[in-house]
Amino acid sequence: MGAPEGGSYGSGPVGAPVVKDPALGGGSRSGSSPLVAGPPPDAACLDAVADVWRDVLGVREIGVDDDFFLLGGDSLQAATVVARLSARLGVRVPLRTLLSGPTVAEMAAAVAELDG
Repeated sequence: MGAPEGGSYGSGPVGAPVVKDPALGGGSRSGSSPLVAGPPPDAACLDAVADVWRDVLGVREIGVDDDFFLLGGDSLQAATVVARLSARLGVRVPLRTLLSGPTVAEMAAAVAELDG
């Protein structure tokens, strides 16, 4: 099963309004349930992760719930992402951060905890 045209799985771009769907608990993009427990990461961290992913993957639109590997990312690109994020944010980002949380939201939340 491939991604819909444009490579997105229905997630809105970072900074897009949140869709509230009471039938699904609301509060997440596209009505899907949130994947990250606790408070959401700040917009600057979400934007940093999304910007680096866009650059490394060559994808124009990336939503907070998009999965790095489903967008075509591989292990070499994952290493590039964590190196660039580490340099950009001034915090050591381990590779396992992306491997264990492969969405923008999950990775941004984990990076925010490292910086915290």
